[in-house]
Amino acid sequence: MEIRQSSRARMEDSTHLQYTSGVEALLSPHTTLQSSPQVTQTSDDIANIGIDPEEDSGADPNVFLGEDEQAFEQTAPEQDLELGPYASNVIPDVKDYYRTLLNTNNWSIEDLAVKPGDRGFTIWFAMSSYFPLIAGCIGPVGNLMSLCAIICKWRVERETDKQVTDLGWMMKVNGISVMFGLISNISLLLNFRKSLRYTVSQVVSISGWFIAGCLLLALVISAKFTYFYSGSPYFPSEGYWFAVITVVLYFSCFTILLLNEVGFMLKKYPPLFNIDGVQKSLMTQSIALCIWLFWGAAVFAKLLDISFAEGIYFGVVTILTIGLGDFIPKTGVGMFVVLLWVTFGLVSFGLVISTIRELVIFSGSSTSHWHKVESARRKNFKSITAPLTSRESFEVMRKVTRLGSAEEKATSLLAIVSLWATFWLMGALVFHYVESWDYGVSCYFCFLCLVTIGYGTPSPITHGGRAFFVVWGLCAVPLMTILVSNLGDILFASLQDANNIKVIDRSLNWINRSWLSKWVLVRWTNRLLKKAEPGVDMTSKLETASSFNSDVLPPFVHGHLASHTHIREGICDDPSLEKLLKIQEILFHLKRSVTTLRKEPLKKYTFDEWNQMMNLVGRATKANQPLFWISDDSPFRFPFDEPQYFTFYYIHTLEVQLASLASELDRSHMKRHRE
Repeated sequence: MEIRQSSRARMEDSTHLQYTSGVEALLSPHTTLQSSPQVTQTSDDIANIGIDPEEDSGADPNVFLGEDEQAFEQTAPEQDLELGPYASNVIPDVKDYYRTLLNTNNWSIEDLAVKPGDRGFTIWFAMSSYFPLIAGCIGPVGNLMSLCAIICKWRVERETDKQVTDLGWMMKVNGISVMFGLISNISLLLNFRKSLRYTVSQVVSISGWFIAGCLLLALVISAKFTYFYSGSPYFPSEGYWFAVITVVLYFSCFTILLLNEVGFMLKKYPPLFNIDGVQKSLMTQSIALCIWLFWGAAVFAKLLDISFAEGIYFGVVTILTIGLGDFIPKTGVGMFVVLLWVTFGLVSFGLVISTIRELVIFSGSSTSHWHKVESARRKNFKSITAPLTSRESFEVMRKVTRLGSAEEKATSLLAIVSLWATFWLMGALVFHYVESWDYGVSCYFCFLCLVTIGYGTPSPITHGGRAFFVVWGLCAVPLMTILVSNLGDILFASLQDANNIKVIDRSLNWINRSWLSKWVLVRWTNRLLKKAEPGVDMTSKLETASSFNSDVLPPFVHGHLASHTHIREGICDDPSLEKLLKIQEILFHLKRSVTTLRKEPLKKYTFDEWNQMMNLVGRATKANQPLFWISDDSPFRFPFDEPQYFTFYYIHTLEVQLASLASELDRSHMKRHRE
């Protein structure tokens, strides 16, 4: 049939059957979602969901059709279904519906062999999604530190406090390490942009960072015995400490990407990073920020008459808006350049923080919520012993989603607070030993930097302290921003819940039903009628003004509902008219859902409202089953916005009804033409 062919032609890019199965369960409640422990499905599995493995790699278009729509397609002759321009709109594109209806448009789980609710899902999802992003942030910072390690000298003479040039062979080995690190980072960037095959890029990046880390680690150990032996006239400078930090960052990237490769080798996900376009830009933003810091350090070293290491330290203190005041521009040119540099630097740093915040709070939270709800649903479904009504199973699933949402928020907040506290307290511990501060003073200093106050006292003055502050500040301050943002979202949601107190709602409803409300309404109406101009029908004006009331059915729909049984009995047996009546009823409910989507995008519909929608779009058979709402077919398994779900369902049903009506009129016209 032409409808099937056009639908399949538009679905050829949906190559993963796990992806389409998730769509089936969400958009077609009468289709069961089947989670498979394998990346690919067998021919039997494909046949079970109505897909011919030999001729089609997409989803069966019938998964989007309601009972009435399937009957329409089955009864209509194949030669009469030439809908022309209507055919392309009957079956919506799988990916568009999936991306729009699910509230997880920043993450994809279709490529994972494990699904939300399965054991180990969180681990494998993090390894396929978060680990590449972490490497994409650490890699550019590691390259920046490695460049600082080769530019800055490694040793300072104790007597004169002057830096001494490093040995030639050590600088050559250091240069080779920098080269391997840059190649690894470029390979990872190409992998992010899908310009280089995953398998090739992983080999280059993993081996490159391992070699670079080993070479630099050997240099650090050699310097310990060559430069800083017992009784040596030298002590380490920023360059040496930058090298130590670079070793840690390089081996971190190596470990993270190696774990990601292990997941691929175990066939937990295909050879690609499970990230979308927004997250792909995170590495580019990190590289841009590091380049800006590197260029700024070179400029500040010249303008402020300081070393390159002090220039990179000054740039980080400035771009984090801490302003410790230990280095300040004193000339007009220096002040002007700092103003220009910090303006663009703040924009670059803000983009990185914004992307990380979206990653942690929005994208990751919806997937985590999905997993927790699905795990709880499976446990509740297996523990059911007594028979439940459809309404009771609906309420059980509502409770599961509420508890899953609360658990996800608590877990997310606890994880961010724990990570932030670790950076705060461990950073203070490092400054305690490096700067020889009291631990309380170190905690005080770190907290002031986290909240970007920066009184200037104390501030790091040692070579190791400033080198550590560069990396610690770039990591800790974004964490503080995410923590404050997460707390703000939770408090805002709590205040929103407080505004929905049942006592207030009951009081307002009582006032609306009271005699005082009726008296005010009568007085206002009489006054309006007295002011009416002669010959003007104010009643019609009032009716016209209220024509956009989404709670009132249009007269045509009223007539349709009132005469529905008579139409069935044959008094007005006109299929086209009946389709038009149903289309108008769908439009009425579509208008209400669009209004709700605009005013209350997070609204939760009642059981009766869900049943009404299911009946209207022709999906009532499964919805009326007692355990439908808590079964594998339940739409509540997925994180989505219900008004958006209703709106798109109505739009889809409207498309099908209009296409059916157009096809029917075409057949009628062709029949009259033949006669």
